[in-house]
Amino acid sequence: MSVVLVLGVLAGIVLRSYLAFGINRSIHSVTRSIQALAQGDWQAHVEEQGVDEMRVLADAVNTLVDRLHSLEKSRRQLLANLVHELGRPLGAIRSAIQALLHGADKDPQLSKDLLTGLDDETIRLQHLLDDLAGLHDQ
Repeated sequence: MSVVLVLGVLAGIVLRSYLAFGINRSIHSVTRSIQALAQGDWQAHVEEQGVDEMRVLADAVNTLVDRLHSLEKSRRQLLANLVHELGRPLGAIRSAIQALLHGADKDPQLSKDLLTGLDDETIRLQHLLDDLAGLHDQ
């Protein structure tokens, strides 16, 4: 009888250790992925393994990683578009200023055309800023 009891206790210890090790390994895997994500590694996926709760947690982390990756891609595209949209009017303004500084103001028609262009480009920049302010408020 005591042999059965000892074997039962040993089996319980072995089973508990096996389950604890598996859960601990899964928790460490999720923790490492979250830490990598916090440090900017947008590719840090978690292997979905272990007990059901750990699989659900790993799936949630992976969904978060994918969403953050998508948002980062959208942010980069938005910034690239913004640089392009701001660069065009600023380039035109800079060119008009340089022309005026180098004597274009001596020709009344050219001076008027350049100033009209400057005004148009500043209006364009104002519209861009208004659009950005609208995005900020959303």
